[in-house]
Amino acid sequence: MEIRVTEQDGINILSLSGRMDATTTPEFESAGRALLAEGKMQLVVDMADLEYISSAGLRGILGLVKAIKTA
Repeated sequence: MEIRVTEQDGINILSLSGRMDATTTPEFESAGRALLAEGKMQLVVDMADLEYISSAGLRGILGLVKAIKTA
């Protein structure tokens, strides 16, 4: 999976492409938590180019949502 982080109008966009599964989800979680650690709370996850997402990937997205709500 490839993750690109861009910023547009103060909103950070995580663009995902490829496959998001148990192997690649930790990479997504790390990228999201790194943004949160920098105080960047407005995130959009662009999954337009994502070919496949497993239940592990869905859990990773849910975990990021929960982390944003907590922060």
